[in-house]
Amino acid sequence: MVSDSGERRKSGEDIRLVLIGPPASGKGTQAVLLREAYGVETISTGAMLRAEMAAETELGMEAARHLDRGQLLPDDLMLGVVKRWLGVREGGFLLDGFPRTRRQAEVFDEVLAEREWELTAAIFLDTPEAILEDRVTKRMHCESCGAIVRVGVHVESAGGACPKCGGDLVKREDDTVAVFRERMEEYREKTVPVLGYYEETKKLVRIRGEGGADVVFKQISDGLAAV
Repeated sequence: MVSDSGERRKSGEDIRLVLIGPPASGKGTQAVLLREAYGVETISTGAMLRAEMAAETELGMEAARHLDRGQLLPDDLMLGVVKRWLGVREGGFLLDGFPRTRRQAEVFDEVLAEREWELTAAIFLDTPEAILEDRVTKRMHCESCGAIVRVGVHVESAGGACPKCGGDLVKREDDTVAVFRERMEEYREKTVPVLGYYEETKKLVRIRGEGGADVVFKQISDGLAAV
């Protein structure tokens, strides 16, 4: 695959990535752009869990029990779900929002080594907290197509129509400053140590996440070209 600049771009067969960032840092948006540009299979751990629960596997039922009680999933359970998903893959991948703890990162590398694989990079969307909070307060969801839009960026007001399909826009109940700050506290406690691990293993690609989606994606592409 060749980029617009004429340089060879890594394909989905030869890159294995994790995408890390705080709430509202744009991980989902960048995962879609990476899939389209590199042909790499992308998935979130949430999607993996939903598939396990829908299939009523042992892992899925255990996860459901924790979630029904409002509990966070133990590292071993989350790693089991990821390991099962990887077990039937042969090419590259991008995991959105995983790993979430240092132990998950350490064991994940062991899982990859069992397949004689190595992580290409851990992409970190480093975004100032004030910008993240502003995004959350202005974020709307389309009831029809599921698109995420921001007031003042994609639409002029909260009463506008979805720019993609014309559907009604709604605000999720958990898109509040209070919930955002709770999630940031958990992120600082559990996920920030993951960044230290990937710095130690020379896998961290730090990206400034405060720009527009295309600007951020260009940084990611340049970062991947250098690894």
